[in-house]
Amino acid sequence: MGAWAEDNFANDTALDWLDGQFSDDPVAAVEEAFANIEAGSEDYLDADFGCEALAAAETVAIALGQPSANEAEDRIRQIKVHAEAILKISNVKQRAASALDGVVSENSELKELWTEDGPNPAWDRVIADLRSRLS
Repeated sequence: MGAWAEDNFANDTALDWLDGQFSDDPVAAVEEAFANIEAGSEDYLDADFGCEALAAAETVAIALGQPSANEAEDRIRQIKVHAEAILKISNVKQRAASALDGVVSENSELKELWTEDGPNPAWDRVIADLRSRLS
C-alpha cells in the first residue's frame, strides 16, 4: 500500500479504486467494496479490500453531505454527482458502518499496517471522524 497520510483517500489503492471502478460504475463499486468486507468477515481482511472499503465509506459520507474537513473540492464534486444513486443502495449507511468495523477488527491487514509500530492515534481519529459523519 502506497500511503502518504492516514486520510482514507491518501493511498494508491483508494485513488485507483476511485478513478477506476468508481468512475466506471459508482454504485457497483461501492456495493462491491462493502461486499468484499462482508464476505470475508471471518477471514483475514486484505489491506487493499480495507482501503477500498474506507474509500467507499467516504463516498457515502460525501453523498450524505458530510465530507471530511480536509477533502479536496474536486474529489467532493466527482462523488457528489453520484450522490443520489449511492444513497439508493440498500442499507448503505449501515453497510458503510459495518465496513468500518471490519477494517478496524483484529483480523484486518490494514489495521495491522497502520498500527505495526504501536498505537496510531492519527488513524484512529480518521476512522472515528468517518464513523461520526456516517451517523
